[in-house]
Amino acid sequence: MLDQLLTREIKQAVVEALREHSDTDGKIAPRYLNLEQAGQYIGGISAEAVRFMVRKKDLPASRIGSRLFISREDIDDLMKRRRL
Repeated sequence: MLDQLLTREIKQAVVEALREHSDTDGKIAPRYLNLEQAGQYIGGISAEAVRFMVRKKDLPASRIGSRLFISREDIDDLMKRRRL
């Protein structure tokens, strides 16, 4: 009985975690986004606008080779800071 209850609670926790980190189509959403993806995530702005925010140090980014990646968490933090 206890095993079944724990199993059900674990399954619910996993489903909630997956739902939280999924896109609308049910696929696991990447934690880090390239400039184009970051622009879409923000609301459809251009990759150049995202690059500008990175250059101004408004938005942290990680560089791998010649590509920039931005975490969803950093984008969410930026949006909270800019809330009116």
